[in-house]
Amino acid sequence: MVMQAHLQLLVIITVVLFGWGVYRLVKWLKTRQINTELWCTVFEGLTQGAIRLDHLKNPQTQIEKKVKRDGQDKDWLKQWQKRRQ
Repeated sequence: MVMQAHLQLLVIITVVLFGWGVYRLVKWLKTRQINTELWCTVFEGLTQGAIRLDHLKNPQTQIEKKVKRDGQDKDWLKQWQKRRQ
């Protein structure tokens, strides 16, 4: 009988300590300015998509690279050579 009480107490203490450890880990990770998109993807994968975290992910942005027009190069040597020709 005493052994069962000790086992139950051990299980309860283990669950509490595990919960406290996870809490401290999450608190520590939040203070480190980590990659939010990566962790959202990880947690979505762990929950098999049961929890949607799309609102935490940044929207994808399209970056357009502008083509330099003739004469707009920042390289002064190229500009000088073009003028000499």
